Amino acid sequence: MNTKHFLFGLTLVWFTFCSASTHAADEVQNGIVRPKQATPILKIGEIRRGMKGYGLSVFHGDKVEPFAVEVISVMRDFAPKRAVIWIRCPGERMQGTGPVQGMSGSPIFLWDKGEKQELGKGGKLIGAFAYGYSWTRDCYAGVQPIEFMRDSGTRAKQKPGDSVADASQAGSPYVMLSNLLTASGVKSEPVARWAPDAGWRAESLRQMFAPPNANEDDTLDSATTVPAPRELGGFGHAMPMPVTVNSASLAKAFGPMLETVGLRAVASPLGVKAGFPPPGVDAKQVNIRPGSVLAVPMAFGDMDLSGTGTVTDVLPDGKVLGFGHAMFGEGKAAVPMASGYVHFVVPVQSAAFKLGGSASIRGAIVRDENSAVVGVGGVNFPTAPLKVRVKMPDLEAKEFNYQVIMHKRLTPMLAGMVAAQSAMADVSLPPNNTTRIRGSIKFAGHKEPIKIDNLLANGSAQGLLMQIAPPVASLMNNSYKAVHLESADLTIDVEPQTRLGTVIEARTDKTKFKPGETVNIDLRIQRYQKSFINKRITFKLPDRLPDGRYPIMITDGRNYVRQMLSARPHLNLALKADDIFTYYKWQATIRNDALYVVMALPKTGVAIGRTEFPSLPSSRASLIVSPSSSITTSYVETAEKVIPMDMVIGSRSAIQIEIENDPTE
Repeated sequence: MNTKHFLFGLTLVWFTFCSASTHAADEVQNGIVRPKQATPILKIGEIRRGMKGYGLSVFHGDKVEPFAVEVISVMRDFAPKRAVIWIRCPGERMQGTGPVQGMSGSPIFLWDKGEKQELGKGGKLIGAFAYGYSWTRDCYAGVQPIEFMRDSGTRAKQKPGDSVADASQAGSPYVMLSNLLTASGVKSEPVARWAPDAGWRAESLRQMFAPPNANEDDTLDSATTVPAPRELGGFGHAMPMPVTVNSASLAKAFGPMLETVGLRAVASPLGVKAGFPPPGVDAKQVNIRPGSVLAVPMAFGDMDLSGTGTVTDVLPDGKVLGFGHAMFGEGKAAVPMASGYVHFVVPVQSAAFKLGGSASIRGAIVRDENSAVVGVGGVNFPTAPLKVRVKMPDLEAKEFNYQVIMHKRLTPMLAGMVAAQSAMADVSLPPNNTTRIRGSIKFAGHKEPIKIDNLLANGSAQGLLMQIAPPVASLMNNSYKAVHLESADLTIDVEPQTRLGTVIEARTDKTKFKPGETVNIDLRIQRYQKSFINKRITFKLPDRLPDGRYPIMITDGRNYVRQMLSARPHLNLALKADDIFTYYKWQATIRNDALYVVMALPKTGVAIGRTEFPSLPSSRASLIVSPSSSITTSYVETAEKVIPMDMVIGSRSAIQIEIENDPTE
């Protein structure tokens, strides 16, 4: 596996200082405060309604602060060996914000009967703040019992599970591509009626994975719910992990896509970017301990793109328990674990969130279950380098470098998000723009990368993402053989005008031709917010054609692919992972700034799998093609020509010609 691995523990040292809230016997190893003895716990059967205590979380900086709680209900066995403890948070701060996204994992302690009740001191650990309600007048939260979380800890290994290389853990490419198409909203772009929308490649690729009776509404629902007390009604939901992006517009663009994997894109209403801790804060001194930020850096380098939650418990062996619910619930995992920093809490009425990010990478999350994530310090995890060069109008060209984590469900979106955020690092995309994205995406096991060279009319953040995410999603999630992203090198050029046109008329100066003749086709093209232009294109007919009428299609890239898949259905037949790679590599050569002239021929062939046997006699073809074979198909041969254009072009026109052979020939 060629993926780069980073062992951040090499740079870490044993720290000797202890925070005020840490017992003197505790030690710090790999930036994790490790207790000599396990924290005392209170099990579900010992918890009663009305018991009081406190929780621990970070609301600003890296300082762990307490907040008051009281038990209002305990629900047991609503699912196999599952329980939830419902608490109310009566303090002024929590009443003002309600449950805060980023608090998932905050440890909750309850005092024993007769114990001195001093906020932030004493008590026994009962679990993690994990579920919440939005739009309520009070602050209620569901707590994941600590015994379930520690049970997850027993299944965690001291090194990351190689889930990236495990094809058995592959997701559904069909569902992932459906999610991308639905959540990106690319079909609603204002130029979609003129030219191919930015999602047509994903739509075409999705056909390769369509299961029988595929439903257009098939999407991935990552929401985790638990029942709530009668007075609350309905269900509580797992608190999503906030991921800070550059701006409110990007949060709006990427939010629906991240929601499909249980994450929430957030940005400060003031436009403040989170990123790393402010100057004067030594990130290396920000340790992992109960109540501290537990960050998952998903892309890092020239930008910190992290999800944030909270540490619930640290076991004597150094294992870190957090979140109180799953990230994805996939079992073994291999993503970064970092300490973190909170700039401030944004008290949005619908759902407050912590505006924060990572401080120092301390190891990896190696286990991801419904009750908790489990991290281990000082171990490595796989990443892929991603380079993005950006040239915006009136600005110097810039280069950005990142590492993107390897995760079957996250990496496709992350690669696209990083590219889009880089493009908009200094200024937004102009309202009228033509954006070219080109470069290469390399996958392990393939010497040749997939080359990208796409022109987008009125490009958007979602449109840029959709040029990168679909092939990565399809290859990383196929069930034949694990294929992970190895690297990506991209260049984005933006010009402040919309170069776009659509063919509104196509005609010829005559309708009857002989085989081998050249057909002159006159096109009338309506340019976007500009005058019409006329363009003559030519198409040479094949030398041998029987008499008859023939349609000649003049089409854009999207409709050309559709026509080819109709004529040659074996093109998107996948029998192994290499077939997916081959299909997208071909699809990537089809351009938005070109016209495709296609003429269906009377010749037919037979394909076995993806291998073509052209011009077989009908007697032999009938022996090969069988209704019982799903990999043997007949296809129609075509004559084609590509006409490069200086704009994104939209067309689906046809002319009809008649072939008349010379009777003396």
